[in-house]
Amino acid sequence: MSGNGGARRATVRKRMSGNGGARRATVRKRISGNGGARRAALRERTSGDRAVVRWAWRLFRRDWRQQIMALALLTVAVTTAVVGVSAGYHATPPAGARFGDAGQRIEWYGDGNPQQDTQIAQAREWFGTADMVRRWYLPVPASAKTVEVRAQDPGGPYGGPMLRLLTGRFPAAPGEVAVTDEVVANLRASAGGRNWTVVGTVENPGALQEEFALVTPTEATTARLGRPQAVTLLTAADPKRFAEYRARHPQLVYASRPSYAWVEAAAGVFSAFAVSLLLVALIASAGFAVVAHRRLRQLGLFAAIGATPRHLRLVLLANGAAVGAAASVLGVATGVLVWFAVTPRFETAAGHRIARLDLPWWQIAAALLLAVLAATVAAWRPARAAARVPITLALSARPPRPRRVHRSAAAAALLVAPGVAALRVAQRNTANADALGLGDCRWAWAGPRARGRNRRRLSPRPSCCVATASIPAASARPPTS
Repeated sequence: MSGNGGARRATVRKRMSGNGGARRATVRKRISGNGGARRAALRERTSGDRAVVRWAWRLFRRDWRQQIMALALLTVAVTTAVVGVSAGYHATPPAGARFGDAGQRIEWYGDGNPQQDTQIAQAREWFGTADMVRRWYLPVPASAKTVEVRAQDPGGPYGGPMLRLLTGRFPAAPGEVAVTDEVVANLRASAGGRNWTVVGTVENPGALQEEFALVTPTEATTARLGRPQAVTLLTAADPKRFAEYRARHPQLVYASRPSYAWVEAAAGVFSAFAVSLLLVALIASAGFAVVAHRRLRQLGLFAAIGATPRHLRLVLLANGAAVGAAASVLGVATGVLVWFAVTPRFETAAGHRIARLDLPWWQIAAALLLAVLAATVAAWRPARAAARVPITLALSARPPRPRRVHRSAAAAALLVAPGVAALRVAQRNTANADALGLGDCRWAWAGPRARGRNRRRLSPRPSCCVATASIPAASARPPTS
């Protein structure tokens, strides 16, 4: 019995394993077969799309002169965007003009504070690494003006970006001074009854309007000029530690480095560019419609040999993308060259130095992609309309029969009423405030009302006659009060 039972169990296991293996093999075969068919279909579809895109590119290279209007509009829009975004990016003063490489600054004012030296020593001990800037305001001989004398180390840990050497060298000994261009013209190396030796010219590249004389931050300079009238400490401390020191000494003047102040200005310019690009796309859509009509016979031949409506749409969409890409490249190149040309003048207006290649490249790239997208979207409606044209009409190059457009009188009334109200509000404070009476505006309502009554029975021409006939009557009647 045991032998028969073991043989039976072995037979059952063999059958189950055999059936399971056959079933698994069948499932794997079906999956691999379906996957192979899908991959083959995807490869065929992709190769067909590539062929259509190549054909559209050849058509664009041959007929690009017919689309010169769309190319010019998009190129001008992208050029304006590059210049505008760059101007907005550099319109805000850089934080390095007041902070250098530091993250916070503490200021002491007045030379009559007996605890100033003690507080400065405590602050330097609290923050560790710090950079000091001392200022004196000395009178100019034979003038009511004063000149700022600034004691600062050009090689300090944080104040380096606040100084730029133009000519000569930085002062290295007491009695030497480096001055800005305006101070050179007015100071003549004498201030506060003291003579100085000018060894170079400097500037603050982040604030060109600052005029000062730079001296060495030594004890001999302090002994010669006296107690400074203003002291600035630059540091890059931890925010929590800076807040703790600020809570212990609330009487001082504190400032923290602003972060990403240029983003708001650049984003505002980019938003204006996006709105203008929408208007350009609406105009370019008309140009793409003309191109689609000119290529109607070619599209008909393409459909006659087996092209689907999807392929026909892809031809015109690829053409729109090619126009957008070409206009974007030309616009970016032209915009960068124009920005290089206007940068020297813009530096004077902005009040700080600007590096030629310091541009918001990510926003420029976004403008480029947005231009390509706008051109592609502008070509969508003409492509959709051309794909719906029957093959016989396309081969004969005849435009499709226009469809009857349904115009709602209620929508016209909703648009007319706010327009009349806006005119009344605009003329409320003028001398002819009563020149636009409600009775004079009945011609604006007569057209939609007549069309709403005769929409099914009459053509649109009588409604225009009603509106035109009511204009002389309204203009001949004197203004109502």
